[in-house]
Amino acid sequence: MSLFLLISNAIGGVIALLVFAVLALVPNIIFYTVFICLLAIIIGSKMYSEPTKAPVYATAFNTALVLIGTTLMSSGVIDEKMWIRLGLLGLVAVYMMIAAFFIETRQWKVLKFNGQMMKST
Repeated sequence: MSLFLLISNAIGGVIALLVFAVLALVPNIIFYTVFICLLAIIIGSKMYSEPTKAPVYATAFNTALVLIGTTLMSSGVIDEKMWIRLGLLGLVAVYMMIAAFFIETRQWKVLKFNGQMMKST
């Protein structure tokens, strides 16, 4: 799961970098709207034609929209935001692995089921 998030967010970051480079050439709101709509149509058709890879395309498109939107609304640098996002997702992946290891290796008496739902009186 965490590898999926890292790969799909990296793909979304690359898409956002390419879109931002094109939008820097033509800084017009109408061009921005048409270009984002075209990108949505392309990625949507990929999701429809390859349903097994649809979660990757959806996450990548979502990442691209978040990175582009936050960069255009502020004076930030898009590649810096992409690396920060990937770094944070890496930390989340490490946390998920540690938490899963902790939960799976413990003997939880509370979670054991011995055939009784409630105490009998």
